Amino acid sequence: MQLRGRKSLSSSIPKPLIEDDSTDTGQYDDSSDDFEKIEIKRKQAKKRSFPSRGNVTRDSGMICADSVLLTDSTGPAKKRKKEVFSSSESENESEEEWDDVDMDEIERDGFVINLSNQKEKTADEKKKRIAQLNRRANFDKKTAIKGQHTRDIVNCLEQLVNGLTNFEDKVSEKNKEIKDILKSLNKGSVDVKVKAFHKSFETIFPKLKEQICPSFKESSPSSKEYVRVWVAYTALSSIGIDCRVCSPCNPQSLLLGGKKETELKKQRFYFLEYLDKKSQNWAAVDFEEEENEDPVESEEEQKPAERKSLRNKNNPIKNETVFEKTLSSNAFNYPHVRYIFSIDKDKVLRDVIWKYTEGFQYRVFRQSRMPKDFLRDMFLLYGNECQDKEMIEREKEMERDYIANLGLPVVASDFKSHPLYVLSRDILQAEMIYPTDVKPIATFGNFLVYDRSDLKQLKSSIGFLMEGLDIKPSEVPAKVVKPKKNSKRDPSKPPAEDKLFWGAWQTERYVPPRVIDGVIPSNKYGNMYVFQEWMVPEGCIHVPKYYDVKRVADSLDIQVVPVVVGFDTKKGHTYPLMNGVLVLEEFADDLIKNLEENKENNEKNKTKRDANKQKKQIERAINHANMLNPKQE
Repeated sequence: MQLRGRKSLSSSIPKPLIEDDSTDTGQYDDSSDDFEKIEIKRKQAKKRSFPSRGNVTRDSGMICADSVLLTDSTGPAKKRKKEVFSSSESENESEEEWDDVDMDEIERDGFVINLSNQKEKTADEKKKRIAQLNRRANFDKKTAIKGQHTRDIVNCLEQLVNGLTNFEDKVSEKNKEIKDILKSLNKGSVDVKVKAFHKSFETIFPKLKEQICPSFKESSPSSKEYVRVWVAYTALSSIGIDCRVCSPCNPQSLLLGGKKETELKKQRFYFLEYLDKKSQNWAAVDFEEEENEDPVESEEEQKPAERKSLRNKNNPIKNETVFEKTLSSNAFNYPHVRYIFSIDKDKVLRDVIWKYTEGFQYRVFRQSRMPKDFLRDMFLLYGNECQDKEMIEREKEMERDYIANLGLPVVASDFKSHPLYVLSRDILQAEMIYPTDVKPIATFGNFLVYDRSDLKQLKSSIGFLMEGLDIKPSEVPAKVVKPKKNSKRDPSKPPAEDKLFWGAWQTERYVPPRVIDGVIPSNKYGNMYVFQEWMVPEGCIHVPKYYDVKRVADSLDIQVVPVVVGFDTKKGHTYPLMNGVLVLEEFADDLIKNLEENKENNEKNKTKRDANKQKKQIERAINHANMLNPKQE
């Protein structure tokens, strides 16, 4: 409830027609005429009191519907619940209360008196509320962008997998027919074969298509490239050349507030890479349909805008001029291509964008992409894991060499999450450079630049324990982090302790405690940590979780120890995750037998209790709704 007014608030409030206490009946003569005059004045004052509902408008202000003042027949106007300003018994006293108020300021900004129990929000509270709403809106935007980003990646991967599924059988089915068509090209090294095939591709493409996919309809530019690339893949695979099909993917950036990306006039969808066995490198080759232009252009004949390439300048593919058209086309000069996915004959998916872009040295480019762990999971979901360990190491080494040739970043912020380098100021609390005597590879301003391979992750003792590792005896913490000074800390609480971090080189395999005199050991909480298989004590068995296992074990007089398999955090609190119990091997069979016998009854009882619990929750929700809205409106 609020009271609003302008200029003089006292002028907007009706004055009771009752005089002061001094004008009581005692000061009048005890005659009937004087008494009648007083009664008439009181009745008039009662009629002119504030109404219980509705707006009362005056020349100098306004009283809202919720602003209710009541007048008693024996006194001045009073507020229904709580007084906001002290009402005087006389008109002069009420006017004196407003002598210090700047009426010009009230006239300019308006005047608000809160007559309800709710407090007016301060400017800081309003700013916090606005910031909270903005964060919520940005979170919703990021969620929507991330969802669309993921869908674009999934669509690209599905198209590659479907293409391989449709054409991989053609390699064996049409092997003889394809070799007859390529009889004149099946001579020389891999490089010579691919160059000859690329030159004569426009001539032999109709014959290959008739043998491989005669009924496929080319209805769009993407379908045209789809057919040409997969026909070329099938033909090269038939003559023993390892190939993989690549497809650029350009979803929206994950960052908010970036510049609007311009669309390409001519978008590319597929191209091919083949493995040169001599150099053990993947070289790119393009089978795009020619449109009144030479398939091979020298670098001097290209325009400066077209010559700008996203790939590394020292890329060995650049020496192969016959394939220069692939890497200098508009699609690959587009600076916002974030992924180039590839698939080979073993259905192994990879991201080979690092070969065709210089963006990896920029932090903004790395933030606009999904993390590597997410991509790895997606590749395993739609494809197979690479079994060739040498190929994996070779790919990693090539990627490192390509990025290293780009040089050091120019801006300090680009060192964050850089795949090769780390700045000394960006080392986090649970990280350190090890060995400690390693020399920096360069300096950037007042900071040192280290190789990211020398940056080691640190963990607490419980962090390594969850991996089945224990700290070696007589080891000193690799890093000690003191708590920050907090002036708002409650002095009654004990001070925060130092954080101790250890390195992986200070750990060894965890050795579980032994069973002594038939008693299973436990920690101070009465349970046992079993994060890994080898953490089960010798002579014990980990029995999976059964219902009422503790009650059954107590009835059989068998010792069991609850097992902690991890930790979870919910609403800011960390609690252990329990799964089963530890029991001695000699009693395990009896315990499991009794648990299996009572399993059906226990499950019925559990289902019944869960149903009753849900019923109580529903009744509680209904009662709560009735309390909030008793009239059911």
